[in-house]
Amino acid sequence: MPLSYDDKKDVIDSEISKRKSKWQLKAIAWMDFDDISQLIRIHIMEKWHMWDQNRPIEPWLNAVITHRITNLIRDNYWSFSRPCLRCDANQGNGLCTIYETQCSACPLYAKWVKKKKKVYDLRIPVSYDDQIGSRGGDGEKAHLDNFIDYDSSVSRIHLAMEKKLKPEHFRIYKMLYIQEMDEESVAKILGYKENKYNKKNRYKQIENYKRKFIQEAKIIIREEEI
Repeated sequence: MPLSYDDKKDVIDSEISKRKSKWQLKAIAWMDFDDISQLIRIHIMEKWHMWDQNRPIEPWLNAVITHRITNLIRDNYWSFSRPCLRCDANQGNGLCTIYETQCSACPLYAKWVKKKKKVYDLRIPVSYDDQIGSRGGDGEKAHLDNFIDYDSSVSRIHLAMEKKLKPEHFRIYKMLYIQEMDEESVAKILGYKENKYNKKNRYKQIENYKRKFIQEAKIIIREEEI
């Protein structure tokens, strides 16, 4: 007879409680860990049918709990964070390849300041100590690092992209995002010519591929809950 949620309730509660000491991210200031725990329990119940009961439950619980916490952060944090964190022009340390600094000269940044910044400051406080201890002074990035295993997530995306893309397209993806080659080097290997009249879009073909890769990656992240 299949095991029910109640049969494994003690194990579930134990696995959830292990995350309490790691809940240091203050991005969701209006939610305490008890609220988070309840949301995780509901999520586990909804996903219960996906557990292969021929296998140990702990690894499965670990994956489900980790994904749920990551999604909670994404849903409640990224909604109000400045658009620079999701922009290809973001160079870190408040720098931007288009406007030099992340400022209201950018229409997206200006819109964020006008409509979301006040909400962000109220719901997602970042303490002075957090900013000092962050990488490159970027408090938001340091907070997320406490919860997201970036190396593992990136590896999963690379594997999924290899399966999804045509071989010739994955070759370009690999050069750009795995080997981390610059656009000029990739363009030379592929025989693309530089657009000398448009400094912001020197290699149109490469830019088109990058847009395609980003769209595909977003779909993978959403579908596989990375």
